[in-house]
Amino acid sequence: MSVGLVIVSHSSRLAEGVAELAEQMAQGKVPIAVAGGTADGALGTSVDKILQALHDVDGPEGILVLLDLGSAVMATEMAVEAFTQESRHLVVISPAPLVEGAVIAGRDKRRHPQHSRLACSPRATTCTDCSAFSSEYPTAIW
Repeated sequence: MSVGLVIVSHSSRLAEGVAELAEQMAQGKVPIAVAGGTADGALGTSVDKILQALHDVDGPEGILVLLDLGSAVMATEMAVEAFTQESRHLVVISPAPLVEGAVIAGRDKRRHPQHSRLACSPRATTCTDCSAFSSEYPTAIW
């Protein structure tokens, strides 16, 4: 099993392209899901799409979420909140650059989401199995 990866973008085409690059690095060993655009296909984000993507890659190793723009954070946090009502697996929202972060996440196939270099940020908090991170923005939930 490996950490799941969710790509959140305001554009469905951008999300699919980034996922394609990450899948090339992961070689099928990392579950990757995308949540791009709104439900009607416009530019924007969708809590429902993000929530579905979280369910698609859910697993005991946790989930790492990468975002294209800062404004995607609120929709992602809402989806994570709903997701954690159903799952106890760790979700980490990373501030890493979207493309580079996805490629690195694809390469670091089996790392716990908080042990990844991508999670070392003010957005990461703590996990019962890991050392503590800053809790300025407590969006990593287990």
